Amino acid sequence: MRSFRRFLPSEQPRLFGIRAQTVALVVLFLAAIDSLATILALRNATGRELNPIMGWLMQQGEPHFLLSKLLLTALCVQWMVYRASHPYARVAALVGLAIYVPIVSLHIVNNLLIGMPL
Repeated sequence: MRSFRRFLPSEQPRLFGIRAQTVALVVLFLAAIDSLATILALRNATGRELNPIMGWLMQQGEPHFLLSKLLLTALCVQWMVYRASHPYARVAALVGLAIYVPIVSLHIVNNLLIGMPL
């Protein structure tokens, strides 16, 4: 039986020394946490959406907001994984993490201080 190993890439694409797929999953996870925390904050009137486009989508309904945000993020991270060896992919990964890590941290701190469940 022939081995299919020859069809697999010999080296996994990496961003910052980590598999690109792992970085992509972390960014998607952070985006999902941000989306859910934003929905909870808006439901409880303890926060607001600062992005006007996402604010408009939230006015259309929570499912529209959640689906649009996660689909857009998924398209971006898919490109990031596909082009992991390109310098712009590294910049995109860094920007995604630089945006989502502080935002999710802020959601966690605000929700813990207010006592609202995350």
